Formats: sequence, structure tokens, C-alpha cells
Amino acid sequence: MFSLYVQYYDYNTYGCYYILKNYDIIREYNNQYKSKFTDEYTDWIARWFYQKPEYYHSDNVTFKILGDWHETYSGPFYYVKY
Repeated sequence: MFSLYVQYYDYNTYGCYYILKNYDIIREYNNQYKSKFTDEYTDWIARWFYQKPEYYHSDNVTFKILGDWHETYSGPFYYVKY
């Protein structure tokens, strides 16, 4: 379990608060890409999640990471023609 402080702005009281949030990271091996996320720096995932106003009040969130960084397409960039 990891913890970090998230900045929360309350529009009702016009105050800025720092709230301690807890989260957990589960790294799983992905058979399709044959990889596992090994990067130790994972704060950005929780900060990205908790910056959304609809998730301010959630706590003890578990993030499951399947695989590692990868490209989802292998061909050249293409344009969609209408």
C-alpha cells in the first residue's frame, strides 16, 4: 500500500486542502505482449486518477497494470479517408 498527498480545492469554502490518499499497484504479466511493468515510479498513475473531481472522495484504490509499455499497432501511421 502506498500513500500520497493530493491537492483538493473546495469551491464551497474557497479553500485548498491536501488530502492523504492510499493506493496499491498490482503488476501482472501480460501473455499477449510478454511483458510485465517493472518501473518503480508509479505515483503518476495515482495523481492522474485523483486529479479528477469525481474521484476526490475515493480512497484505498487498487490499480492493476497488465503488461508494460507497448505499441498497439505495428504499421505506419494512416489517415482515415471519408
